[in-house]
Amino acid sequence: MRKIVLFLLLCSALFLTSCGSGDSVSVPFSSNEYQGQPLDVVLDQLSDAGFTNVSTDEISTLSESEVGTVGSIIIDGNYSFFKGYSYKPDVPVTVSYHVLLELTQPTPTPNPDQDDADRIGYPLEQYLNMKNAMIDCGFDDLSISTTMAIGTHEAFTQYNHNPVTIRFDDDGAVTKIYSGDLDIYVDGVCVNPVSDVFLDSLQSITLCNAAISDIKSYLKAPATAQFPEANDSSAWDISWDDDYFYVSSYVDSQNSFGALIRTQFTATYTWDGGEYTLPTLCDVSFSE
Repeated sequence: MRKIVLFLLLCSALFLTSCGSGDSVSVPFSSNEYQGQPLDVVLDQLSDAGFTNVSTDEISTLSESEVGTVGSIIIDGNYSFFKGYSYKPDVPVTVSYHVLLELTQPTPTPNPDQDDADRIGYPLEQYLNMKNAMIDCGFDDLSISTTMAIGTHEAFTQYNHNPVTIRFDDDGAVTKIYSGDLDIYVDGVCVNPVSDVFLDSLQSITLCNAAISDIKSYLKAPATAQFPEANDSSAWDISWDDDYFYVSSYVDSQNSFGALIRTQFTATYTWDGGEYTLPTLCDVSFSE
């Protein structure tokens, strides 16, 4: 009878041991033993131990010697564990391994001068020579940015609708900037700032508007008068000397017989050119 009882107890123990072995698996290493090991070796060890829910994650590194090696393992939320610890086979296991960090090239700093030089078709040094010379003479950004190349030794721009030519030597240095027969820049020196050579757009429009207002008082039928737009530089001619401004254009208006005729005129003004003053009419001349 005693032998039968012992036999039954032994069978029961073997049965419980067999059932229990399917409910847990043991960690094949401690948390301080896997660092630096190849990823495939560690994954094989975990698979052989019976872990069934293993995933991987990447850790960036600058060291090529670390690439492909394990950096950390988390088992069921735990970073720290000892060899032989028991877990259920399907607990989440995350193995993080090293990959080489891909360094992105820094975005180059935009260079507007290089962009403008490329647009014109000049080397950067030649463009900067031109730009600096124009700045010295008082040209505005619009005039500089709209400059066009006419070959390697000449460029063209406008300042308030006035044509301007820039000349270069063989080395790309500016030798001359001029408009018509008026020199603005010669051999490295600004001889006439543009403010002394040209009117700015506000001054031009002020003189044209003054002429439009004053000429109407000389007409037979001022209500019928049609002038060019004040900002139409092609229809107005403005010149000046040390004493006067001369504003010339045309007007279409009806005469005393009701016929629409075109009359050319020149209005002469004195003016200091200031923003807060108005031109004073001195004389008017007409021609058909």
